[in-house]
Amino acid sequence: MLLNTRLHPVLDKYVTSVQFLRLRTVKTRNPDGKEVQLAMLTVWDVHGKKLKLVDGANPKGSNPAKEGPNQALDGKKDTKWLDRKKGNLECRIESGFAVVGRYELMTANDMPHRDPVRWCLEGRG
Repeated sequence: MLLNTRLHPVLDKYVTSVQFLRLRTVKTRNPDGKEVQLAMLTVWDVHGKKLKLVDGANPKGSNPAKEGPNQALDGKKDTKWLDRKKGNLECRIESGFAVVGRYELMTANDMPHRDPVRWCLEGRG
């Protein structure tokens, strides 16, 4: 399932550019579940340019072989990131600082109870 989100326009004159992103899953389809998975995280800047995400990390996570955090950043819908501890997905924008204008999440192709249904995308310098 593709989840497409446009960020709300900035309402003041200060726009925050970020270099690092963190996807924090608040809830999965199974609210009592301890796992989260994602096929793809894709991000664009405010001008519509697709931003390459690198250096995937899942601090304190538990990932099976070939299902680590970089699999959510590789642009392939047939790979996935799986964390058995329902932790955060962290990454860096390869080109440096950018103002994020839009992002998409694509859920993995199996085990829908692991799909995120509520999340927060956070950025920092």
